Amino acid sequence: MTKTKLKVLIVIIILISFVIVVKNKKIENYPQNTIDVIIAYKEGGGTDIGTRLLLKEIQKYFPISFNIKNIPGKNGEIGYSTILDAKPDGYTIGVINFPNFLSLSLQKKIEYSKEDMEIIANYIYDSGVLIVNLNSKWKNLEEFILEAKKNPRKITLGNNGIGMSNHLGGIMLENEAGIEFIHTPFSSSSDILEALEKDYIDAAIVKISEVGDVDRKFQILASFTEERLEIIEDIPTLKEKGYDVIFGSTRAFVVPKGTPRQILKKLREIFKKGICSYENRENFKKIGLNIKYIEAEEMKNYIEEEEKNLKNILIKLNRFH
Repeated sequence: MTKTKLKVLIVIIILISFVIVVKNKKIENYPQNTIDVIIAYKEGGGTDIGTRLLLKEIQKYFPISFNIKNIPGKNGEIGYSTILDAKPDGYTIGVINFPNFLSLSLQKKIEYSKEDMEIIANYIYDSGVLIVNLNSKWKNLEEFILEAKKNPRKITLGNNGIGMSNHLGGIMLENEAGIEFIHTPFSSSSDILEALEKDYIDAAIVKISEVGDVDRKFQILASFTEERLEIIEDIPTLKEKGYDVIFGSTRAFVVPKGTPRQILKKLREIFKKGICSYENRENFKKIGLNIKYIEAEEMKNYIEEEEKNLKNILIKLNRFH
């Protein structure tokens, strides 16, 4: 090897070493910049409400501020793509909803998959509820079911998209009760609630976080839970009324695949503190949200099982891609 070539090689090695040192230093000093948090749905929905509330608590353990971005569209697909296409440097975090994320990928060809993410942690289980307007002629679940049996395919039931979680809850209720609705999809929960408030639809299935506040704007007929929810103890479960239908949504914080392991470890530690704190539990309880911390590996197993169950439901609905 000539002296010139040797010098060039030494320079290259020095440059590579310098780049590695700088990169490691950036990882070691993470975070240094504002972190974008992407929510794939509109402001005011259950995902938005819960995420914003939790981030206020997590901020106590984090030296850098969060920049929340709502990127709705195509039942969450646009926001999910933005999250998973982002640079894997720890400065873009996203919220993924299950089963909606899985339902999208099982029904059509999309540009991402569950393999494109690294899970920080799941933070919530948001139970489904059946609601009508306050001025509705139905004052309880029995009256509602009786009307649906007498007049099949007359009641319009709002949901958050064909094949999405609330729609699947409606399908399961139909099967259990022997009734049929006109399923009416919307692009977001806030749109569902607006339509119901203006009497454009007769009823809706949403999540408790969207309607569980003290000053109820809607009448809750039943919850899709094993036991009555603490925030609405006066409202029966579908199960206690003879309809064994239980469903809700889990929501997890994720980063794009390839995010450095040290950054991921730091995020997991900090988010666990915020999710599991006493203050966060109390804040969530006030709006009917059930904290459900699930660490990354356990959440992966949960997703696999959820995908199998969802696939079976979509096959029955002829929605499986």
